[in-house]
Order: sequence, then structure tokens, then C-alpha cells
Amino acid sequence: MDFMEFAALMHNVGKADAAYEASAEYFPLHEAHSTDFAYEVMLKVKEKDASMPLCNSFAEPSLANVALFAVALHHYSHKTYERTYERYSVGGLAPRCYDYRQANEAWSPRTELGKALRDVALALPGTTRIGTHGRLLEVVVKRMHPKLLYAASAVLGIINECDVEVAKKNRRFST
Repeated sequence: MDFMEFAALMHNVGKADAAYEASAEYFPLHEAHSTDFAYEVMLKVKEKDASMPLCNSFAEPSLANVALFAVALHHYSHKTYERTYERYSVGGLAPRCYDYRQANEAWSPRTELGKALRDVALALPGTTRIGTHGRLLEVVVKRMHPKLLYAASAVLGIINECDVEVAKKNRRFST
């Protein structure tokens, strides 16, 4: 459950990137920034606690990989581009705002691992990690493990359902 909540909290972190300061209405490939950030959080937790279920391969059906795939694929932008994955490896995140921190601060994880994920995400001022998104998409093209595919799809469904509800509430109609 903590990993599902972590994925939900991380999926739009990339929108806080300073790179989008001039274009607050549109956040192209923010899911790549979000994926790099989520992965860096996980790596830092793994450095402190070896029990973090982070694998050497993104193709393995681990809880960490399910969360990463949900963040990486939540807008399906990878389907509209050529298969040159460097385009998805925009990398880095220099937060221009801290709105994303409010949700993390309000989160009450159930496990020590969840608490560690929350604490590292709150403490991380940005990331220079690059390429996680592209490496995940390579796994999609090569064929994902069925358990990983089904679990990531389930979490994606939940995130996208929430995104649709939020979009409906925030939609502004011009006449």
C-alpha cells in the first residue's frame, strides 16, 4: 500500500521542475522528471536500508518497479514518439515550488519503508538522475514480465482515474 501511495504522490512531482517556469499550463514529459525523482528517492532509501525491494533489473516484478512503471507511464506519452528512448530521458529536477511537498507531508505511511520513502522525498532538493524513464520504456518494448505488467496496470488505472477526477474539477471552460 505504501508503494501505491508513493507512486501516486510521485507521479506529478516533475511538474514542479524549474524547467517549466515559463510554461505553467503545459508540462511536456513531466513523467520522465517524476520517474527520475522517484528512482533517486528509492536509491537513497536503499543506501540506508538494504531491505528496500529495488532490483538491478527494471524487468523484475518488484513493488519498487511497479511504482516506477506507474509513474513513468501515467500519460502514455511514450506511445506518440519514435522509439528513440533518449527523448524520454530528460533527466534532473530542480523544484521551482514546493506544492508537491504538502501531499508528502500529509502522508502517513504504514511501514518503516514507507516512512523512509516519505522522508527522503521531502529532504531531496532535486535530482540530477537521468535515463530512468527511457530504461523503463525499453523494458515495455522488449516485453514485461506478466506479473509486473498486471500490477503496474492496476496502479496506473488508479492513478489515471484520480487524474481524470482532478481534471474534471479543475477544467475551465472558455466561452
